[in-house]
Amino acid sequence: MNRASYKQNPYNLRKTQFSRFIDGFKERHAALIKGVSFTTDIPDDIFIAIDQNAFDMVVSNLVENAVFYSTGQPQIRMSAWHEKKWTFIRFSDSGIGIPKEKRSEIFKMFKRLPEGVALISSGTGMGLYVVKNIINAHGGKIAVGDTDQDQGTTFIIRLPVPKS
Repeated sequence: MNRASYKQNPYNLRKTQFSRFIDGFKERHAALIKGVSFTTDIPDDIFIAIDQNAFDMVVSNLVENAVFYSTGQPQIRMSAWHEKKWTFIRFSDSGIGIPKEKRSEIFKMFKRLPEGVALISSGTGMGLYVVKNIINAHGGKIAVGDTDQDQGTTFIIRLPVPKS
């Protein structure tokens, strides 16, 4: 059974400095982000409680989508901040974007939007479904932020601030 479909939390959550995790991600996935403009604004005091392998899958799925669905040089921007008991992560790219009327569909299993299929014919439609389930298992939520079509996509991830 796929870990993302578990109803119980099968993950080993560890308090992790998010900036260090993303620096490590960039090293581990150097081939994937080669030629990508990947900028971050993540303060060193941002910590999240994550299963590092699972959250690596979250970020790699978002990065792969940004790369595959960009018509020019892919640009990725990540930022993070705290608000009360939540940590927010903004992931923005320069891809083809997601029409507002289709945003509610993108986290469904096997769902691929026609705009994406026209650009790239391969893919299972599982990436964002898996991302959502992993984030939910971490006690968080993911949503599509407001961007105009053809202006890329922004995802906002909300995770609980880890207990000390």
